[in-house]
Amino acid sequence: AFVSGCIWSVGFLFMIKGIHELGFAVGYTLDAVGPIIIASIVSICWFKEITGRRQLMIYWTAEALQLLGVILITVFSKQ
Repeated sequence: AFVSGCIWSVGFLFMIKGIHELGFAVGYTLDAVGPIIIASIVSICWFKEITGRRQLMIYWTAEALQLLGVILITVFSKQ
């Protein structure tokens, strides 16, 4: 538990630094979406939790829309 707490605190410090450097709109969006994308890719590639062509197409479409949203927030932020 101690090691996982240390890892979490380092990640949290980097999150705060990223929000400070990038601005709240961009930094928080990346901090919220980034772990979801990584966890989903691990879920698909490692644990094979999403199978079937239709389910994978739905997932990748949702991921593309999420990425588009992050790009639009980044481009149109007022930082």
